[in-house]
Amino acid sequence: NVSVTFYAFQMKFFILGNSITYNLHVRGARTISISGLDWQGAKNYIMENRESMKNSFVYIVVGPVRFTSMHHSRKEVALVKPTQSVRTMFTPFYTEFKSYNIRPIIATLYPMIFREYNRKKARRPIMTAFYKEWDDLIRRYVVVENRDIIDFNEKWHNQTPYLHRRVYHRQNGYYALRNNLLTDGLHPKPVVKNEWARELRRVIKNLN
Repeated sequence: NVSVTFYAFQMKFFILGNSITYNLHVRGARTISISGLDWQGAKNYIMENRESMKNSFVYIVVGPVRFTSMHHSRKEVALVKPTQSVRTMFTPFYTEFKSYNIRPIIATLYPMIFREYNRKKARRPIMTAFYKEWDDLIRRYVVVENRDIIDFNEKWHNQTPYLHRRVYHRQNGYYALRNNLLTDGLHPKPVVKNEWARELRRVIKNLN
C-alpha cells in the first residue's frame, strides 16, 4: 500500500473528459473536453499541464471508451476487453502527483449500444453480427468496472460521482439502460448532462 498525503490548499476543480462532456457546465469547475480522450489520455493531459492544474481535484469523465476501439477508415466501433485494472493504472499516478496536490477522481461509467451507434455513425460497418453480443458484454464489464472505481475512490477518500445512475432506470428489480437518453447509443442528451452537473456539483460541495 502506498500512502499519499494531500494538503488543504485552496483547491480548484476540473472536469476532464471526451466528447460526452461537450456542453457540460458545472458551477465552480472548468470543463475540458478532448475528443477521443481515454484514461491514459487523461493521465497524459494532467502530466503535461500539472503546473496549471496544481492544487486541484480532477474529475475524469470518459464513459465507455475504455471498452471500445474504433476502426479509423470505417468509423466502426468494436468491443475491447480492458487488460489493466483501475488500481494498476491510477495508483502510480496518485503517488507521482503528490507534490502537485492533484487528485484525480474517476466518475462511474455507463455502457454504449454498439448496434445503435454503428448504425448511425459507421461509414462501412462489417461487424454487425457481433453487435448484440457486444451490447450484452459491455453491460457486464461496466458493472464490474464501476465496483472497482468506487472501491478505488474510497481507498483515496474521494467521493465518487455516480454518473452511470443518470442513464439507468429501475425496472423489474434491476437497472435498465434508458436508451432514449443517448442520442446515438453513446452520447448523452442535454437532460442527462444537467443531471451530471448536479451530481458533480454535489460531490464538489461536500468537499467544502
